[in-house]
Amino acid sequence: MDSAPRPRPVGTPPRALVLAAATALVGATAAALVLLPAEPLPEWAAPVTPPVAAAPAVAVAPKPERTVPYVTFVDAIRAEGGISRAPSYLVGHVNATGCLPTWSGLPASAKKPLVSTLHKTGRPVGLSFGGPRGAELAATCAGPARLLRAYRSVLKAYRPELIDFEVTDSADLATTARRAAAIQRLQDEARRVGSELMVTMTLPATRSGLSIADRAMLRATRAAGAEIGRVNVLVPFSPGARDNLRALADAAHATNRQLTRLLNRPAWPHLGLTPVLASADDLTVADAKTLVAFQTKNSLGELSVRGATPAEAVAQILTAPRQ
Repeated sequence: MDSAPRPRPVGTPPRALVLAAATALVGATAAALVLLPAEPLPEWAAPVTPPVAAAPAVAVAPKPERTVPYVTFVDAIRAEGGISRAPSYLVGHVNATGCLPTWSGLPASAKKPLVSTLHKTGRPVGLSFGGPRGAELAATCAGPARLLRAYRSVLKAYRPELIDFEVTDSADLATTARRAAAIQRLQDEARRVGSELMVTMTLPATRSGLSIADRAMLRATRAAGAEIGRVNVLVPFSPGARDNLRALADAAHATNRQLTRLLNRPAWPHLGLTPVLASADDLTVADAKTLVAFQTKNSLGELSVRGATPAEAVAQILTAPRQ
């Protein structure tokens, strides 16, 4: 997130909207504008409202939007010492050996103390399945009944407020179908006891938004009757690049347009944005303020950071209560 005159730029929206949105940004985030590049970068000022498709393709939980100001990702394998207080937590990743849930090879019960500690903060705690370091249960457990039991065992052991799937195998249609069917069953079981199982998806994104395979996976999940409450996008920062912030903004707007068409409704509240830092220097205090202003302006469903740990001053801004 750098600009020409500052370490990190803000991205640019469709050219036709640049002038009008830049004017809005001046009033909304005047302090942050001082640090922005000379050319207007209005995608941080106001959401783009694209044409809406005729039919929805992704189901979203109809209950409260449950947006959160900031989600702290906790790497269960690498977590050491105390964990700073945050508005909410996401712990990952739950992987699999066959139909056996694991934490990168460790037994499924191995992280109960960690998750219990997080629950004691009184803040929401979610669990993430899949991720970059191991297979997700649906990929290795081909039996629908055994897969469902495996998911249930994790939910019973850890009592998460939501479950997330960091999907890396969207092109695998069989895995997608198994996962979607299991999610539908789990959500139905929750509803029958008067509860709700919030399910989110975490996917990579580029300036062009989500990949074709990931969009197809979301459609297939919807077709199976599963509800997706939020789609969180991971946008890697290039070490020392001057246009990281610009790339993040482009990815946010592109994904919002795609999800709006898929959902047949405004997508910002169902979109999460997560820059993946190469180093702590990739996100400055000014950048953090700009991100928070962007989230507030557009009612963005979730903000988070992965990769390198942000500087303490940056983390304080990101985790502070929103006005």
